[in-house]
Amino acid sequence: MNQSTLLDDINRFAERERELRHAESTRALTDAEKDELDAVQIHLDQAWDLLRQWRAHREFGLDTNNIAERPEGMVEGYQQ
Repeated sequence: MNQSTLLDDINRFAERERELRHAESTRALTDAEKDELDAVQIHLDQAWDLLRQWRAHREFGLDTNNIAERPEGMVEGYQQ
C-alpha cells in the first residue's frame, strides 16, 4: 500500500460520509444507511491512521510494508 492508495481510500470514504450526512439532513436515514454511516466512519478513521503510520515510517526510514490496519476499538478510542 502506498500514500496515493491511502488518500484515494480516504477520499472515497469521506465522499460517502458526505453523501450520507447530506441525506440525513433532508430525511431520516434507513437502518441500513445508519449502519453504513457507522461503518464508513470507522473505515475512515482506520484509513487516516494507516496514512499517519505510513508517513511516520517513511519519515524515520522504516519499512512502510510493516504497517497494518489497527482494530476498530483502537482507532475509535483515540483522543482528537
